[in-house]
Amino acid sequence: MESNIRLQEKLYKSYCRYDNESINALLPKVYQETKTYYSTPDTYKNLCNNAMHRTSFCLNVRSKSEALIAELLYAHDINFKYELPLWLKETDDILIHPDFTITTKSGTFYWEHMGIMSVPEYRDKASKRISLYASNGITIPDNLIVTMDTSDGLINMMTIKAMINSLLI
Repeated sequence: MESNIRLQEKLYKSYCRYDNESINALLPKVYQETKTYYSTPDTYKNLCNNAMHRTSFCLNVRSKSEALIAELLYAHDINFKYELPLWLKETDDILIHPDFTITTKSGTFYWEHMGIMSVPEYRDKASKRISLYASNGITIPDNLIVTMDTSDGLINMMTIKAMINSLLI
């Protein structure tokens, strides 16, 4: 038993993470994937710790709806980052984290998925967030995509797919 414990401790000390980002970093540069789906700088590492749902490509997100959106973006080979920090101006500078920051040939788009619009406090906060985007020149449909769950918590994947298809045009 003591031998097993020592071996487990040795294994634990030499353990390396095996997610897409870690594996990519170990590859020779010619084989490295240049596309990134999320960013995890220390400045907002705590945000990622709250992400509870994991996609098929090892991205942690906060909701099932965000996981479904991320899966479709990934399946359509669209370059995106999850909760990438974005500084906006209000009376002072304000840091927000859009659900998805998407980069295409047409430009950069921000995607916010509003999950629990049936909760008044959440709905008020979401409305203020959209106004903040607009006051910074980020507007629907130019460079802001806003989707939401229904009042009973359902998501319409046909709508999500239509939004993604519009990005591909």
